[in-house]
Amino acid sequence: MSMHDVFPHFLETVQAFGLRTKDGDNTWSNFHFRKLMLEEGHQICYTVRFVELNHRDIGDPWSPRQMGVYQRFHAPTQRTVWVMIKPPQRLRDIFEEKISAIHGYKPLANAQFLLFHLAILSFSLVNWGEYVAAQRKNLEKYEGTSFFSDVDCHDVNDYKLGFEDRQNLQRFRRKLIKATAIIDAAILLGEKMKGFMERVAPAGLDITIQETIGLELEDYLSEANYHRECLIGLQQRAVDTATLLLDILQRRQGNTSLRSAVANEAAVRTMMNIAVMGEMEHEVEKKTAVNIRALTFVATLYLPASLLAGIFSSQLLIDNKEGTMAVSPELWKFIVVLIPMIAVTLALVLAFQSIWARDKHMNRLDEGREEAGVLAGA
Repeated sequence: MSMHDVFPHFLETVQAFGLRTKDGDNTWSNFHFRKLMLEEGHQICYTVRFVELNHRDIGDPWSPRQMGVYQRFHAPTQRTVWVMIKPPQRLRDIFEEKISAIHGYKPLANAQFLLFHLAILSFSLVNWGEYVAAQRKNLEKYEGTSFFSDVDCHDVNDYKLGFEDRQNLQRFRRKLIKATAIIDAAILLGEKMKGFMERVAPAGLDITIQETIGLELEDYLSEANYHRECLIGLQQRAVDTATLLLDILQRRQGNTSLRSAVANEAAVRTMMNIAVMGEMEHEVEKKTAVNIRALTFVATLYLPASLLAGIFSSQLLIDNKEGTMAVSPELWKFIVVLIPMIAVTLALVLAFQSIWARDKHMNRLDEGREEAGVLAGA
């Protein structure tokens, strides 16, 4: 580079190349043009960005590419120096064909470099039509999912739709934004190259050649602007599709929340029914307890009668010779023992009932304190 006295602006282009782990966001063309200071001539450099198939089996088959270009023209010697960084093989073939075609063509003797710049610009747009078609096809997959998915009820045979689709669509939109930035840089580069060619076109250049160069640049800018409009249209469609996908997901989430609320309400009703049944069982148990206490009390009252019946069936009452019932001398002892026993039995029954009632009352008080503590903690 020092041998050809390359101006330092070309270093910006050189520094754009090297090892990278991901695509950069810089899309500037690094366009610089200067006329030679002491002699007639010029030098120019720029970076051309385009898209190309990467032939990988996984991931996106398209990748952004870039190529650095430097050209220096020395008018007194009619010598042109070209420096290219990472030119594609297809462009090399195009250059060889053009060199063979215009070799010895005198009207282009001092303007051949203009055709080579046009060839570089035209080559940068070769793959954009196929790229836009591929991205349109990718977008149609997301559109089909969003347009024809069942919104309210999700069938097993329906499209699989999830938040991952929203993420993939956002990444897809980012690629379109990057591609649009590249095509914007290509349009700006074309406009700058148009001004450059008007300034450096040699005097006396054939009018037909001048018109051809102008038409080529207009075609280049028209095609680039067309691809730009296509990319912007795809971006808008991607935004609309992303909005529709998000609306579908939110509606399904709302339906899911509604079904959960209905299920929770049903569960609450079931718990209330269980509580009511438990209360009814508790009332039945209380009534049963009352009946048992009543039966116990009646059995206690009937205890003396049972004892009397036992007495009459025992030897405490005997038949005398006259055929009447006679009291055994042991009866009075039995009565003296029986009366205290009845009193003690009644006292025990009443004491146990009092103890049970007090324990039940204390349990209710403890339950009331626990409920009050739970409510205070909440």
